[in-house]
Order: sequence, then C-alpha cells, then structure tokens
Amino acid sequence: MANIVLTRSDLKLDYADTAKEVGDNPEIRGGKDREELNRHESYEVLDFINKFAQTESQFIKSKEDCEKVEHLIRGHVPAELKKQTEIHDWLVLNFDKCDVNFELGFYSR
Repeated sequence: MANIVLTRSDLKLDYADTAKEVGDNPEIRGGKDREELNRHESYEVLDFINKFAQTESQFIKSKEDCEKVEHLIRGHVPAELKKQTEIHDWLVLNFDKCDVNFELGFYSR
C-alpha cells in the first residue's frame, strides 16, 4: 500500500468549496456524500484521492501520481460518471492510458 497522503495544500486545482445541496457538508460524511463525488469540493476530491492512493498503490507511487488523479477527475473522467465507485473504476481502467501535461494543462489518451 502507498503511504502517500495529500493535504488540502497539495491540491493543484481551484475549488468552489461551497456546499450547494442540502446535506452537502464537509463535516458530515455519509449518504450521498459517500456515494457521489462532487468534483468541485476540495474535501471530497482530497478524500477520494487519498482513498484511491491507499487501495490502488500499483498506480500511485508519488504525489505527482496523486496530482494526475486530481487532473483526471476534473478534466478527463466522463461527466456522466457521478458515483465514487464509477469514477474509481474508470481511473483503474484508464490511468495508464492517460498522460497529463501539468504545465500545458492538457490530457491525452
């Protein structure tokens, strides 16, 4: 297992961090927050990436790999995938197929 743990300051993208739905609260985890991933809330993305790093250590060898996950979540995972399990499965299938150029901000398959 990877021992990589990101903090909020490690995230590279901008986040709204405004709970828009009733029950969407960074202090409360469960229900919809447990199932769906809001890609614009830092606490949800951070939690997802840290869990992914722990369960999928074959992909995550460094913080840069975690940054790749962050960029893929925001810019490459199909928008219709909402549930964390769907996004997780997509990342497992596509992680090695996608390259991220952090300086230019583009993704390729």
